[in-house]
Order: sequence, then C-alpha cells, then structure tokens
Amino acid sequence: MIKLRFATLAISSLRSIPKSDASHQVMRGLRSLTDISYVTELLCARHSLTLDQKRNARAQAESIRSCLEQGLEYREAALKSDYARPTLAYYSTMSFAICEILLKRDGNYRLQRLRQQHGHHGIDFSIPDVRQHESLSADQLIAIPRQSGTFPVWYGTSNHRPIWRKKTFRKRGTTRAGITLLLAAPPETPKPLPRTSLLDLANACPALISEKNELGLDIRLVRSTIECIVDEDSGYTTWSLIIHPARPEVVEAIHEQCRLGLRCLDLVQAQPFDQGGGFYISVPNDCDYLAFAIPGGYSGDGEILLLDLRENDLNEFGMYYLASYISGMFARYYPELWEKCSDSRNKLYLLIDAMMNAAIERAPLLLLEEFREEAFVLV
Repeated sequence: MIKLRFATLAISSLRSIPKSDASHQVMRGLRSLTDISYVTELLCARHSLTLDQKRNARAQAESIRSCLEQGLEYREAALKSDYARPTLAYYSTMSFAICEILLKRDGNYRLQRLRQQHGHHGIDFSIPDVRQHESLSADQLIAIPRQSGTFPVWYGTSNHRPIWRKKTFRKRGTTRAGITLLLAAPPETPKPLPRTSLLDLANACPALISEKNELGLDIRLVRSTIECIVDEDSGYTTWSLIIHPARPEVVEAIHEQCRLGLRCLDLVQAQPFDQGGGFYISVPNDCDYLAFAIPGGYSGDGEILLLDLRENDLNEFGMYYLASYISGMFARYYPELWEKCSDSRNKLYLLIDAMMNAAIERAPLLLLEEFREEAFVLV
C-alpha cells in the first residue's frame, strides 16, 4: 500500500503524447466532446443511468457542448488578444469549469438550476486604494471565495491529478521500462479556501517553475524522481525517491513530510548528497506490508515529479481559475491601471501574462483529462 496525499483514483490510466503535438491533440479531443450522442453515452456510463434517464443525460450533454464551445471561442480570442487577454482567459476557464461540473454532478446541478442557485462567480475581488496604483503588486490583488456561486460548486467537484512514476522490470539480463500510476486513497473533501492573492497562486503554480527567477517568485516546489525497479532475478523490488539539489531547509522539510510504516524502517537506506537527498527501500517482490507517504506534487513528463511542501487543496486547474478571475477583474474594472501595467511591462504585467499563458495552455488539457479519465504524459 502506498499512501500519497492529493492523488486520486478518478483518473485510472495514462496516455503519452508528444509535447510538440500536445495542443493539437487536446483541441481535437475537446472538439469530440461536442458530439452530443457520444457525451450522452459517457454520462450514462459515468453515472450508471438507466434507459429512462437517458433523455436527461442528453440535455446535460447539450449544455456541456454549449459551454465547451464558448470556452474554446473565448480561448481563441484570448490567444489573439493582449489588452483583453486576462478577461477572455477567465471566461474561457470558467466555461471549462462549468463543463466539469455538468460532467461530474447530478441533475441538481443542471445548467438552469446552476444559474438559479449559484448565479454568481462565487468569488469576490479585492484591490487596495487605486490611488496607490504606482506600487500595486501581485500580493495586493486578492480573490475571496464565497460559500455559493460557480467557483465553490466547481471546487467541491474538483480533485487532484494522480502522480505517476517510472517502473522498470529486470529479468535475465533484459530490461523493460514504462510509466505507471502511483495510486492512493481517494482525496478528502477539500477544505474551505481562504482569501488568496495572485502572488500566492503564482508561487504555487507548477507551470511557472522555469520562470520563477525572472518573475521573482518563491515557488516551493522541488524537483524529484521516484522510481520502482522490479528485479525478477533477485526477487526484490526497490523503490527510490531522489530529491534534486535544493536549499537545505527545503530538503529537510521534504524529509520531515515523508512517512514510513513501522515494519519498513529497517528496509530504508538514506541517500544524502550535496544539496539533495532521498532514500531507497528494497522489499521482496511478494511483500504486502510496504507503506510510505510522501508530499503531494505534480507529475510532468514521466521523469520529473514536483513535490509540493504545502498542503494545497486547490488543484492546478483551480490555480488558473482563480488567477484568471483576479487578472480578468483587474483588467476589466480597472482598465486605467491595467493599461499602465501593460504599457510599462512591469513585474505585475509579466506575472499576469505568464499566468494567463499557462491557463490558456493547460486548462484545456486538464479538462480533457477529466472527461477521458486518463492523464496525459508529455514526452
């Protein structure tokens, strides 16, 4: 048994797609969801609906198509825009969020009732006195989640992507390897979200890790590698977690969050090295008592796992949802301030631009994963 925070069993398979073709495949996959008959059957299967409930499923599929087409059109407009990009990115992401609600929820959350009972964004926007705009920064742009509205309904619907790892089999001098899911218990009900700043979201966003220095971010995500090697000749399986070089206090924090079952303690071999660390665990192939926990995180290309030191109930899609809301409300209702940011290309503009680019690129992929119940490994 392997315990891993924030993993989910909703996605049960992996699909490898080339990075160079990822956008094309995702758009083609989303376009397939405008087929009402196909989505009707998907809903019937997902919710175990009877034949007499199929009519309601078809109505739900029609609503999904409408919201999806809107989301895709807003996305296309955002790609071609600069000044209005944050606002367009928000309405695209919100439309995708409604698609996820309609996919996962029952008839009590059909589009008409969603409008009646949750006819609000479900978030409030906070900004300091506009007279202080010269010193306006990302930590001053705040989203305050409400108890009702579209966002809290989506948030209660959401779950985290699974984490995957490399698995290698060795037998008689031959080796074969692949990427497989690292399964875990279903996630707990998400906790109520506190007020969150745009800077908080950027500092948690895995898509910005390669730009963190240029954007002046303090992203507390640490690169690591987790691997399982099954040696059929020796009869032993070895699990390894290697933490890539990071600040000593960060490595120590990761070690403190790793948990091992009592019966596993004698099997652990620590692997300290300069500015990094990790451990190995070797057990017989038929072992049924292996249990360990590591921090939650984000899988990327099948090789690198980004470990997250914070207990973050907001998943990656949610980061783009809130970030695009904050940025969209700022650009729409404070156009004179947004214009100053845009003209000067200051730090706030660069951060908003990076987050919107990530939202435009990543949100469609994350939505398609929910419909397909599979995760995409970019190779």
